[in-house]
Amino acid sequence: MPRFLMSNGIASSVCCEAGSSVLVWIRAAEAALGALLEQQEQLLGPDDHEILETVDLLGMMFLHEGDDARARTHFQRALEGSTRMLGAEHEFTNAYRESLQDSIGGIDGKLK
Repeated sequence: MPRFLMSNGIASSVCCEAGSSVLVWIRAAEAALGALLEQQEQLLGPDDHEILETVDLLGMMFLHEGDDARARTHFQRALEGSTRMLGAEHEFTNAYRESLQDSIGGIDGKLK
C-alpha cells in the first residue's frame, strides 16, 4: 500500500461499524483511495509510481463493482503513466498492461 495511506490517517476513514454491508466498505474504500489520490497528486505529480499504484487499485475496485468503463479509464491511466515514466518494457508497465488485458480484455484487442 502506498505510504500516504497510513501516514495521513486516511485508512481510518475506511473503517465502518461491525456488520456493515460489503457495499458500504467498498464505498468507504473508494472514497479513501480517491482522497489519497488527490493528496498524492498534489505532493508527487501525476505520474509518480505511487500514484499509478493507487490509480490501479481504484481500477480494481471499479472492476469488482462491475463498472468496467471506470476500471478501463484507471487501468489506462496507470499503463500510460508507467509507459511514459518507466518505459514500455518495465516490470510495472507490464503489470499494468496485464492487469488491463486480463481484467477487461484490453482496448481494441491487443495492447502494445
